[in-house]
Amino acid sequence: MFKKIKIVLIGLSLAILLFIILQITLLVKEIERSTPTTLLDNNGKPIVTIQNDWISSNDAPSLMLDYIVKEKIVDHEGDFLFPSQTMKKHLSNFWLDQFYNEDERIDLFLNKAYFDNGIVGVDNASNYYFNKSIKETTILEQIFLLYKSKNQETTEMYLDVTAMIEDLYEKGYLEKSEMKESKGKIGKLLESLYHQNTFAQSYVNLVGSELQEKYNLSEEEVFRKGYVVTTGLDRDVQLNLYKKFINGDTFPSEEKAFIEGGMAILRYKTGSVTALMGGREYQESTLNRAVDITRQPASTFKPLIVYGPAIEKGWKEDDVVKDVPIKVGDYIPKNYDNQYRGQVSLQEALVMSYNVPTVWLFNQIGMETGLTYIKKFKLFDIDPDDGHKLALGFTRVGTSPLAIAQAYTTFPNGGKMTKAHSIESIKNVNGRTIFQSDVDEKKIYKNETASKVTSILKKVVESGSGSHAAIKGQEIAGKTGTTSYDLWFVGFNDEYVGTVWMGPDEVSAKKRLNINTSSEGHPATLFQEIFKNLE
Repeated sequence: MFKKIKIVLIGLSLAILLFIILQITLLVKEIERSTPTTLLDNNGKPIVTIQNDWISSNDAPSLMLDYIVKEKIVDHEGDFLFPSQTMKKHLSNFWLDQFYNEDERIDLFLNKAYFDNGIVGVDNASNYYFNKSIKETTILEQIFLLYKSKNQETTEMYLDVTAMIEDLYEKGYLEKSEMKESKGKIGKLLESLYHQNTFAQSYVNLVGSELQEKYNLSEEEVFRKGYVVTTGLDRDVQLNLYKKFINGDTFPSEEKAFIEGGMAILRYKTGSVTALMGGREYQESTLNRAVDITRQPASTFKPLIVYGPAIEKGWKEDDVVKDVPIKVGDYIPKNYDNQYRGQVSLQEALVMSYNVPTVWLFNQIGMETGLTYIKKFKLFDIDPDDGHKLALGFTRVGTSPLAIAQAYTTFPNGGKMTKAHSIESIKNVNGRTIFQSDVDEKKIYKNETASKVTSILKKVVESGSGSHAAIKGQEIAGKTGTTSYDLWFVGFNDEYVGTVWMGPDEVSAKKRLNINTSSEGHPATLFQEIFKNLE
């Protein structure tokens, strides 16, 4: 009996030992892997071309080396290599402590540190941001890279980099003259970051988010994995969108606030995201306004929560709806021109984006009916306490351009919403396909309902509030939306859906927009400029 137990225990011990050896072997391979994750566009070309050359501490500037050593960054290198994987974090810290000297650990940091936007390695980052090797960088550029290795998200990059320069001076890394000179050049440096290399930053941000969600890892971890990720990005469309955002001609000019923007374009049959822009001054703020903002959707919500459900319940395009003074609870809706027309057709109410008949219709079908349908999308956080204001898209919890675009796939797609995604396939470091996308659809409305709403939305562009989006030779359907801080347009043709949002980042009285007929048309104009070149 004891012999059998002894044999079992020895066997178990050997199995555990073999398991540990295997895990350590895999861990060492992962630690020393020199190839980061590569993102490909829809033609199989790298979105960003980088050399991926492994550099040593001899190639790094003295400022960076001094900082890495004195701040003891490499003392707990496992923490930055595997921030979300506890076992690997502790095991790698032990392994590095035992078998790597300081120079080797510095080399690891230089080549494995993450610099946002899918970029791993300090030399890759230098080439990405500055179009030069790390050896050629200025002191300010080196400070920026040190900053990026610690901070991937910010809405105040100018202030953050300034603070880091002052901190480096106080700690003795910089002379006073270097500190003053660097601070004086921050603005110019940040402006220079918006160049052709960075044309797809917002899109890469979305891919990173999807990878994180899929594998439950941090952003830096997924971009160190050595995956080859094929995306839906159309390079030509993305470049055109990037140029429009940089140029800014299609954005309104406001004295009170800088008007930011976000746009998402996807194929409605598959949900594949074709192009994405999250801002005009991404070098100042990493906020991805195509995905991460929560703004009131305004009248873009009307077809989703009122007119779609009403038609689904039997209302017809030529049915009469009332445009008269009404009060629903404590809410008194008003039209944008403060006029009342007595009665109009359901179609005219949507085409001209009248508010009063929309709220009247919402009340007729019942708020619960509208809420039932809007909840089907599973895209919007709805607070029922917002009451009948929801009919006009006035929500306490807002939404994003990508969410609105996904919701609108429902209309050209026969009542089926297609889930938006940027990743088409993933291959692991060994070249094996470990993920292949599939169309993910959900039925929201009947095909007949979707067809009728689409027909009305085409008239919105032909003769209604969305006329700026009209394109010769194309049938465009769409809907505008306006609040005191938000300008929207969402539209689609026979292949793509696109949503544009424009507005100030800050919602406050001092940033309130000067809304007029001209400014309302800017999102539709940007949509038109992009969609007329889609093939």
